Amino acid sequence: MKRLLVFVLMFIMVSGFIANVSYGIDDSKTLKVDPGFVYSVAFSPDGKILASGSDGNIILWDVAAGSKIKTLKGHSRDVSSVSFSPDGKTLASGGWDKSVILWDIATGSKIKTLKGHSRDVSSVSFSPDGKILASGNLDSSVILWDIATGYKIKTLAGHSLGVSSVSFSPDGKILASGNLDSSVILWDIATGYKIKTLAGHSLGVSSVSFSPDGKILASGNL
Repeated sequence: MKRLLVFVLMFIMVSGFIANVSYGIDDSKTLKVDPGFVYSVAFSPDGKILASGSDGNIILWDVAAGSKIKTLKGHSRDVSSVSFSPDGKTLASGGWDKSVILWDIATGSKIKTLKGHSRDVSSVSFSPDGKILASGNLDSSVILWDIATGYKIKTLAGHSLGVSSVSFSPDGKILASGNLDSSVILWDIATGYKIKTLAGHSLGVSSVSFSPDGKILASGNL
């Protein structure tokens, strides 16, 4: 399968908001989500399914056909982040309703709802082994969840403003969190302790991502 590049286009129409999800390098496709904005997109590990989070709903798309497979409904407000488990069987979604939902991809049914955040959930990310889910939110904390039980493992607190992005290192031992206070924090997953704080941005950090070998972390700001 060709390497795919995802970008999101927003159009304001007279009839309301129509969000388009576009992908492809040589042969691009545009998937229309009407009405609403698209806040987050994620490919399944095998590249066959694309998930898009929008106004309260998640749509699963068939990448090859460019058609809608199913719509997942469960959030009461906008869905800000979606992430597939490493085996591609589960999708996690975080929303402005302060909740995280785990979905069964095969059936489209809700597995469980994870509640513990006091403000909007901004980012969700699975550990490489699929056993832990990290969720960041606007109350400045990150919660680590046990996927098997749905129980909270620990809360990582250290930022002064909302957490905008979370990302696991390839070995699953470190979590990076980007914050609206312009900092990035590296956390030890085993202990929950802060390893170090990375400073250098002058504005809020909007995204963080590890390189495949785990030696480099990239961060983008607003």
